[in-house]
Amino acid sequence: MGNLGQVCGRHRRVLREDLLNERGEGDARASLDLLAEDWCEVQPTEEVRSLTALLSRRQPLRAADAFQLAAAFVWWERSGEQREVVRLDDRLRRAAGDEGFDVLPELSEVG
Repeated sequence: MGNLGQVCGRHRRVLREDLLNERGEGDARASLDLLAEDWCEVQPTEEVRSLTALLSRRQPLRAADAFQLAAAFVWWERSGEQREVVRLDDRLRRAAGDEGFDVLPELSEVG
């Protein structure tokens, strides 16, 4: 969850903080480009905003995380796809699971 600009910004930040070298950043960017070919970006509609407010009352989430979870709900309702999200952030993982999403990767797979 998150748009291309947000993800690219995160890549650059970890590069600046020496958490990722130039080659790793290039590999990550290539992987991101492949993923971006198939993802669907949910726009901040009134439906998403209303659901964000509801989730903020039900879950201990930061505003951006509640917005991302709300966007996942809207996408799922429109697509009819399996209800899965990929998250590594513990707080958002718990909230997504509480709201009925299958959260990937499984905790046993997270290092």
